[in-house]
Amino acid sequence: MGMMDTVIETTDTVKAQATLSLVNEELGHRLKNTLALVQAIASQTLRGAAEPSAIESFSHRLAALGHAHDILLQQDWASASLREVISHSLEPHDPGGQIMRDGADLAISSRAAVALSLILHELATNAAKYGALPVADGCVRLSWTIDGDHLDLKWHESDGPPVKAPTAKGFGSRLIAMGLGRSSEVELRYQTDGFELDMRTPIAELAS
Repeated sequence: MGMMDTVIETTDTVKAQATLSLVNEELGHRLKNTLALVQAIASQTLRGAAEPSAIESFSHRLAALGHAHDILLQQDWASASLREVISHSLEPHDPGGQIMRDGADLAISSRAAVALSLILHELATNAAKYGALPVADGCVRLSWTIDGDHLDLKWHESDGPPVKAPTAKGFGSRLIAMGLGRSSEVELRYQTDGFELDMRTPIAELAS
């Protein structure tokens, strides 16, 4: 009877996992359809009432959100790989291989994965518009290290044009300043040789 019980339990587990995979796949399709619908509604609603650049920014942010959800669906929404989130988020912005990345992997929560994807999208978009990425020799160095119970993340641009702090804070600036957690410490520096960001977040907040 013990062996039979084990077989039944194993079969039930396999069935449950298969069902969960199907549910996640269906959820992914519905989420993508919903995001596409939101984008279409926003484009039609804002057409003629907003600058084309604002509509484009909104569409790109929706796409970044969709990329984050793609990664989470692969992990059944439980957690995500920090390195995978970074790679997936920056891939559309780095066709020339100008963004150097270095750091250990770390499992982060779905909330942190979405926040990181959106922050990296804003940083890369700004670098492409005003920073190092449009310059042939321009470079971005993204590094992250674990220091005790904190994650230190650094985004440093170099060999680009001189940058200045924005006169007004838009959505992207506020999003970056919020960081990855409630206790994140974010420092922004607008240097003559490139923009720099240092972000320090308790690892406990990245897991919740």
